[in-house]
Amino acid sequence: GSRMLCRCHSLVMSKVEQTGFYPQWKRQSCLDACLALSLWAAAVAIRWYTSGAFSDEAEIMYACAFTVCSGAFTALCLCTFHVCNCLTAIVHAFSSNARSDTGSFNDQSVLQIASLVKDWNVVQATIRKSSAAIGHLMACLQVALLSTLVLGAIDGLRGRLAIEDVVVLTLLFALVINAFMR
Repeated sequence: GSRMLCRCHSLVMSKVEQTGFYPQWKRQSCLDACLALSLWAAAVAIRWYTSGAFSDEAEIMYACAFTVCSGAFTALCLCTFHVCNCLTAIVHAFSSNARSDTGSFNDQSVLQIASLVKDWNVVQATIRKSSAAIGHLMACLQVALLSTLVLGAIDGLRGRLAIEDVVVLTLLFALVINAFMR
């Protein structure tokens, strides 16, 4: 898992830095991180507030468990955002370079087309290598999402489900949907 993600990171980041799309990648990654962390912070704050963690009959253990589990969930989403943003930057770099290097496709020589094909093959190889890491991240996110649904349903069947709990789950689902829409 994490070793594969580190190899994927070194592979795609070197390509992103070479392409000149690093500032755009950095901006998008910062936006994604701010969105994910603000959704997580809002979900945790609502959970702590509604659990009565600061009252005499505190359920601090549940609030702490939620904070840790949802934090791990958010970290998985951030890893997914990171890899997807890198891959997007690599494809954008290829597209912009191919467009700027060529005026019209009909006017291309065989060598120019062969060079574009070679560059595209490198981009595809990078995407294939990265897809293994992204596949593991997506599988972990799906398991986390399924467990959240099951545990939320069990909690709801116990009669404790309130509108505040639905808001918390909605915030976490918004984070997951954002990760899957990459």
